[in-house]
Amino acid sequence: MTTADFKNCVELMAPHIRDIAGMVKSCEKVIASKRRCSLIQNFQELVMILVRRLFVDPDDESTWANLNDLCIKYGGQPFYTPKSSTHLSAQNLQQQRVSPLHSNVSHGAPDLLDPNGDIVNYLSENIRYSWRNFARGLKVKGGTIDKIEMTCGSDDHEACMRAVLADYKKNKKWASESNGDVLKDIYQALTLLQKEYLLKEFQRLTGRFS
Repeated sequence: MTTADFKNCVELMAPHIRDIAGMVKSCEKVIASKRRCSLIQNFQELVMILVRRLFVDPDDESTWANLNDLCIKYGGQPFYTPKSSTHLSAQNLQQQRVSPLHSNVSHGAPDLLDPNGDIVNYLSENIRYSWRNFARGLKVKGGTIDKIEMTCGSDDHEACMRAVLADYKKNKKWASESNGDVLKDIYQALTLLQKEYLLKEFQRLTGRFS
């Protein structure tokens, strides 16, 4: 299956969606932007945003079924049925949000960079214009940074940050830097931004580095 197949699934599903407003509302916590939600007019635009939020990946067939619960509820049929999958619905992803942030840390959660976890949400919502420098602090390659900007759009700082963290997680850059201490690498990258309020808030949320 290819990206073209994914686009075909989107086009085939679009005419079946009966309530796009309700569908968008169900995705509010995943999208995490009321302004962007208000601009979505159809299924194609919603899917585009969900791709940017890493909810579904056109290049990764295993994630396509993440849209099934939404499409069954608002379109009467699944988006995609793979031969074998264990998919997460939008509702399940929303329920994975844990608060406060340090509860993730104190319980030793295996995935501190869950795309819908508190660490990713906090950083994505607060780094904003400095996301490129933060990415360099995590040793994300320059070419990758350029590709992220082209894919997510230069103005969508939150989507860019999520993509940066996804690349950092995928390539395990931290392994040789801090022996697997994800929070330490993130904190060191934050210090490069020279924004004291970000450091203090990260210290407060994690209970470390004070």
